[in-house]
Amino acid sequence: MFRDVNIFSNKCLICNVKDIYKYNICNDCYCNLEEYRDSLDYKFKYLDEIYVNYYYNNFLKEIVVDFKYNEKTYLDRFFGEMYINKIFEEKLNKKYSLITYIPMTKYYENKRGYNQSKLISEYISKNTLIETKELLYKNRNNKRQKDLSKEERYGNVRDIFSCREDVSDKNILIIDDIVTTGYTLDFAAKALKELGAKKVAAIVAATHRSL
Repeated sequence: MFRDVNIFSNKCLICNVKDIYKYNICNDCYCNLEEYRDSLDYKFKYLDEIYVNYYYNNFLKEIVVDFKYNEKTYLDRFFGEMYINKIFEEKLNKKYSLITYIPMTKYYENKRGYNQSKLISEYISKNTLIETKELLYKNRNNKRQKDLSKEERYGNVRDIFSCREDVSDKNILIIDDIVTTGYTLDFAAKALKELGAKKVAAIVAATHRSL
């Protein structure tokens, strides 16, 4: 796995200079995060709840890009701690017994070498008592959502997910990084409910301020 920092260091994962304050980053870097305080306009059909941590500002965007595209896989420690904080803050560990994540197409996962959402979910599982499973898979190749318009995004992910196993009566928490239209998460929830899931929620790092 691609890791280019000392995972045993007490220094900030972002600036690598100052001491850790929260989420394995320093206080100065932490202060660049903008807490999400709005509600999403998107009306989910299948997803029961969604929990958003922060606004997708320039600071967080740079971290997401490094994590997803620049092989800085050690940033799972930053996102993992962020999600764990939200899980315990909202008592999601009492409501959801299973974690899964949004899968990538085999082409993009092989090209990148990892799935960032999988890394986050594995980190959460290792540091909580919540089990994680690879439940979802894409039943066809599709384009990346970020390259498409809002109208194109719906068709791009419509019924794209399938669930690998029976999840009857399970309450499941989906891990993803950024929510924009919500289509991806909603169709992921649909796939889980088609195989019996009782309740499905999602937790993400951020969303755009315009939503």
